[in-house]
Amino acid sequence: MEFVGASTGKKSTPKMPAKRQVLGLRVTSDSNQGGRDHMEDMISIRYERRKDNDCAFFGVFDGHGGKEAAVFARDTLWDTIKAQRGFESKDPEKVKQAISEGFLKTQDAMWKKRVLAWRKESVVL
Repeated sequence: MEFVGASTGKKSTPKMPAKRQVLGLRVTSDSNQGGRDHMEDMISIRYERRKDNDCAFFGVFDGHGGKEAAVFARDTLWDTIKAQRGFESKDPEKVKQAISEGFLKTQDAMWKKRVLAWRKESVVL
């Protein structure tokens, strides 16, 4: 693409911003307690604008009879995944490994934090 300057008559090429991936998403969520006495399921929808590309995280956490583990996973998993070496890599295998390690570290942290009030059948990742 070239432009001709009105006053100089010289051709110039405009500087374009660096290429960057942008997510064009529209997201909606819904929760239904059904016949249960308490809502035990949690969701997480996160969107981050980044220098090179944008990033989105969607999580659905089923309480399986208790919400404590679902709340813990909702509040912990995404940050744990992002903290793993390889998550920012351009290599899909390294990213996949970082995600797996994030799940395992979240599960380990969940077991360490677990208190007597958590029901035995609470969610395990």
